[in-house]
Amino acid sequence: LFLVVTLGVVAVVCQGALIRSAALAAKHKRLPNFGAAWHDGVRHFWRLFAVNLIKKAFLFLIIMSVSVASANAVFNGSVADTIIFLILFPLSVVAAVVVSFVALYAACYVVVEEYSLGEAFHGAWRLTMDHWLPSLEVAGLFIVFEVIMVMLVVVGFLLVLSPAAVLAFVGALSGH
Repeated sequence: LFLVVTLGVVAVVCQGALIRSAALAAKHKRLPNFGAAWHDGVRHFWRLFAVNLIKKAFLFLIIMSVSVASANAVFNGSVADTIIFLILFPLSVVAAVVVSFVALYAACYVVVEEYSLGEAFHGAWRLTMDHWLPSLEVAGLFIVFEVIMVMLVVVGFLLVLSPAAVLAFVGALSGH
C-alpha cells in the first residue's frame, strides 16, 4: 500500500514537473531547472491529483456503461441491446478522448496559468470545444503510436520467447 501511494504521489508530481518544464522550454527556448520543476509539481499536487481523480472517475463511468451494454448484448442477445452497444461504443471512445484532453488541458491550466480547479476545467472545456479538430488529430496520432508500440512489444515478445518455445518443444519430443 505504501509503495502504491508513493508511486501515485510521484506520478502526479512528475506530471506537474513535466508540464512546467515543457511550458518553460517552449517560452524561453532553454532546458528548465529540474529541481524547480519538481517543486512546482509538488506545489500543484492537490489540484493535479483532483484533475486526475476526476478524469479517472469519468473514464470509469464510461467503461462501466460500455461494459454493461456489452454484457447485455452478449447475454441477452437481443437486436436492441446489440444496436445500443454498437452506438454506445464509438460514442464512448469519443467521450473518453474528450475527457482525456479536457483533463490534460486542465492540468496545464493549473500548473502554467495557476488557475483554480473550476477555472481550469472551464478553460479546458472551452479550449477543447474551440479547437476540437486539432485535439482529434492529436488523439488519432496517439492511437496510431500506441498501436505501433503494441505491435513492437508483441513482436519483441515473440522474438524473445520463440527460442524458449522451440527448446520446450524439442524437450517435450525428446522426453526430457
